[in-house]
Amino acid sequence: ITHCERILSDWLKASLPSQTTDELTGRAHRRMMQRATPARQGKDSFKDCLVVETYLALAGELRAIGFAGKIVFASSNTAEFIETPGSKLHADIAKEFAAVGIDYARALHEAAHRLGLKIQP
Repeated sequence: ITHCERILSDWLKASLPSQTTDELTGRAHRRMMQRATPARQGKDSFKDCLVVETYLALAGELRAIGFAGKIVFASSNTAEFIETPGSKLHADIAKEFAAVGIDYARALHEAAHRLGLKIQP
């Protein structure tokens, strides 16, 4: 547990808060109504859609100012993001992620690996 707490503490220290705007809220609502990934019929997907829209916006802003490093979106919620059967992202979100250079990881340890981060025991 102590090891996990250290890892979580490091992730939180490296995190930055992001403000929700009316524009992001509108985009998330449209995404949900259009059932674009990660929205699904019969599920309240607004929060998931807001996270995706926020991530896309921040990635776009980073790319616009010249950031060329890796950006990884991590979510273990593969039911919403991955095509079945297979291991590819749904085509709609794959296209959006590719447009701003976002890679997808199924877990934080996979994201850390893709970013070249070493997790100390």
